[in-house]
Amino acid sequence: MNGMEGYNHQKVKFSNRNLLFKHIITNDFLSRTDLANLTGLTKMTVTNIISELLQNNIIAENKDNPDTSKITTGRKPSTIELSAESPCVIGMYISHEFCYTVLSDLKANILYSRKLKLSQDESNDSLVAKLLQPFYFIRENYKRRLLGIGIASIGQVDSANGVLINPLFFYRMVNFPICDMISKATNLPVFLDNDSKVSALAEKTFGVGKQYNNFLYLGISNSIRAGIITNGELYENNSGLYGQVGHMSIDINGPKCYCGNNGCLEQYAGINKIVDKACTRIRDHKSSVLWGTIIEWIDIVEAAMANDYFATEIINEFCRYISIGLVNVVNILGPEMIVIGHEAAIGGELIQKKLETLINQRTIMPGAKKISVVISAFKDKTPIIGAVAIVIHKIFTGELQLY
Repeated sequence: MNGMEGYNHQKVKFSNRNLLFKHIITNDFLSRTDLANLTGLTKMTVTNIISELLQNNIIAENKDNPDTSKITTGRKPSTIELSAESPCVIGMYISHEFCYTVLSDLKANILYSRKLKLSQDESNDSLVAKLLQPFYFIRENYKRRLLGIGIASIGQVDSANGVLINPLFFYRMVNFPICDMISKATNLPVFLDNDSKVSALAEKTFGVGKQYNNFLYLGISNSIRAGIITNGELYENNSGLYGQVGHMSIDINGPKCYCGNNGCLEQYAGINKIVDKACTRIRDHKSSVLWGTIIEWIDIVEAAMANDYFATEIINEFCRYISIGLVNVVNILGPEMIVIGHEAAIGGELIQKKLETLINQRTIMPGAKKISVVISAFKDKTPIIGAVAIVIHKIFTGELQLY
């Protein structure tokens, strides 16, 4: 065997292993036969890869098959599961108000998490210190091997170079090489990407988007951003700008946005704007349960779920504005499904049903196939699951080795 043949053999071996590993991670209760059928690999190849993964404590076999969905006769086949000693990954999320660090296994099950508040005068060093504080606790108290760190962030990011270009509302940070700083402090590979983009990846890998090849993830917090799955893959864009649905102008005579545009969707339907409206308008609604309280988004949602008239009107207005932006996006992209995530997902069915009705009433082809609107599987935690998914996806693609 010459050098090139050996290289190609190794490449095929790694590719097969990563394919098998992907199916183990994204499914439950799979037997060796199931894995052979799903991957198209021979049973001998599956057996060899399983043996290697077992030897490296990545997986374990459960001989007491817990899957009761399949009717079988005789002995039930054992199923493949993650080993309790399998390696873990670190996820980090940078939002407007807080940073969030978690320890996760390779199925995106959170084993430890901690949030720390942020201020507008954060510096490069102070933000890194807040992200690393929980990391050092994890490293001290959890003994499982760490494969890497994924960072999901608001604002413009240069994912190829691991740089926060201009984190919104953090005025002391410009072109911040966060991956380099975190990697030097942890001695781990670090990957960075846009929070809504990786939220779409999380839904495709572990959530409600598993069976869909074309869908839009809309992350609604103070900002409104989208992640896009097209033809089963995450839409990539290295320009630093990605999915800025919140900066779609819905009124050219509307209020000035910090981006320089007028009448941006965020100025009407960002969570902070909705809360501000509720706080202002509550003065004229003494019959509302929100009267005389400090109003937060969760309070509006809970009051609307309890049929409070004032809160319901606020939610309806929020949905009307969001639907305007989404109809424009649907008419351009034609997704099969829209996933609502970030803080807005707390609204659950209340928001889901209203948005689905409004969007399907207003799309350019009312007679076309109905667009489904669903709530994220992870609700307001989707961005941190997305941060974890960045690292796991690197394993799937072979950019990061399991061992």
